[in-house]
Amino acid sequence: MHPPQPPPLVVPTVPGYVGHVLALVVLLGVTGFTAHKLFTMAELRGTIRGAPERSLVIASRDRRLTEDVAVYRLQAPDAATPGRWEIQLTRDQAARHAVGERVVVRCDDAECYLPDSTYISDGNLIFDLILLVIEIGAVIGAVVLLRGRLALRATLRGDHLPAVRVRRR
Repeated sequence: MHPPQPPPLVVPTVPGYVGHVLALVVLLGVTGFTAHKLFTMAELRGTIRGAPERSLVIASRDRRLTEDVAVYRLQAPDAATPGRWEIQLTRDQAARHAVGERVVVRCDDAECYLPDSTYISDGNLIFDLILLVIEIGAVIGAVVLLRGRLALRATLRGDHLPAVRVRRR
């Protein structure tokens, strides 16, 4: 009989380069998405040029999304039928703006926004700016970790040492 063997040594695994690069790509994608959202919000808020103001008429209520939010169809003031535009109004906004009323909005394709819409509100803008700063910090951290890992690998391989050649006589 053989003596009992000790359990094999378990070395904690560290994500390889592929894991680090994949995490960096995902972080860059999320950061790009947030930056694009902030750019779109700036256009819809009128901070930068891009989404002109339109004067449209609330034509009809299309559907209810939640207890407090419904989708309304918008149309041009001189059109006989509702256009392709729609807007989400909260219960409070719908109480202020009746069907048949003319409203000034900014549109991103077919979706339109009032100046006090949640998507372009100050609170949402501040939240997204803070989120973007955190995401940029995470990207910088991921790059630093990846560079550190590459430097450690080079150090362990001895890349920093001069090449020594042994001559045999």
